Amino acid sequence: MYGRIPDEKKMFEPGDTFMYEGLEVVVEKIVPHRVYYEHRPIASYQAYYYVVTRPDGTSRTLSIENIFPED
Repeated sequence: MYGRIPDEKKMFEPGDTFMYEGLEVVVEKIVPHRVYYEHRPIASYQAYYYVVTRPDGTSRTLSIENIFPED
């Protein structure tokens, strides 16, 4: 029996700041999306992309794996 993968916790809100690659970035937008299990197409979980702005004004879209990489 397979267990359900829980929905990803939303870690930030628009306007929040955090350090990324040595720079303080600002969360501009959060984009929710559904991730479907491989081999189980009817099962899915909620995840988020975070659109952040760097100090130089450029934007980047990050997933939680980009922000908190596993060692």
